[in-house]
Amino acid sequence: MKFQRLFTKTEYAVACRFSKAGLFNDGNEPFAVLMPTEEEWYADPFAVYKDGEYYVFMEVMSNSTGYGSIGVSKLDENGELTRPKIVLNTGSHLSFPLIFDYNGKTYMTPESVATGEIQLYECINFPDKWVLKDKISEGLYCDTTIFENNSKYFAFTSIETDDLYGCNLFLLELDENLHAIRRKLISTDYKISRQAGNIFYTEDGMYRVAQNCDNGEYGYCLEFLEITDATFESYSEKWVKTVLPQEIKTKEKIKSIAGTHTYNRVNDFEVVDLKLCPFSWKATYLKFRIVFKEILSRIFHR
Repeated sequence: MKFQRLFTKTEYAVACRFSKAGLFNDGNEPFAVLMPTEEEWYADPFAVYKDGEYYVFMEVMSNSTGYGSIGVSKLDENGELTRPKIVLNTGSHLSFPLIFDYNGKTYMTPESVATGEIQLYECINFPDKWVLKDKISEGLYCDTTIFENNSKYFAFTSIETDDLYGCNLFLLELDENLHAIRRKLISTDYKISRQAGNIFYTEDGMYRVAQNCDNGEYGYCLEFLEITDATFESYSEKWVKTVLPQEIKTKEKIKSIAGTHTYNRVNDFEVVDLKLCPFSWKATYLKFRIVFKEILSRIFHR
């Protein structure tokens, strides 16, 4: 598998569907896929239902700039997503645009690890006007997810380790201004230590979804965990289900699906991203050039 990657490029697509059962309960409705273009690809989708319409906020990775911005897409009358419109571009990488309501206002906490902060943006005009309001915490945190439990607010967030794609997952307790006041280590397991979406609820309980980054494969599959105690002092959870990329059915036949690392749901509307590794002459040339230069370097520097 890894040898085959020498001949492919890596990009992402976003997919959506309506499913009462959902991925969590083996819903089998096919997803409609918003495929990447030559200029950009899409990942980290978050679904929002507002004023009778479904919106999907996502990372839009520009192949020309090399960094991500936050875009928003709308579900059209055919059940497909429109090409996203950029709503937040700071000139540095942004992704994982968590959207939530607090005290009558709508906020976004995109991953902004390049700034060394968990930044909090307030929505001035939905869905396309956002302003930097505050910071939740300083630190090299990634993929932050804020949730409420018993009128208290918390956040899951991760810090990458020196190991390949390794992360430590933390639980932050937030005050009334959404500032972090306490931090607790939750997990160091590569399989469950990086968030893959928002907290969601069913009739049976409260769940979080993690991206499995085990075995040196970034975002290979999704892990679903039930939160059995959401308090800061005695937080606990139990593993429930794994969803592999090959289990995700799409309307279009796509041969190159190699992973999935974000899942979100609102009402019966689900969104997920798909890691694609299609064949690419350009990628193959660049990779073999790097390998050839390394071989020459070792030969002439013995």
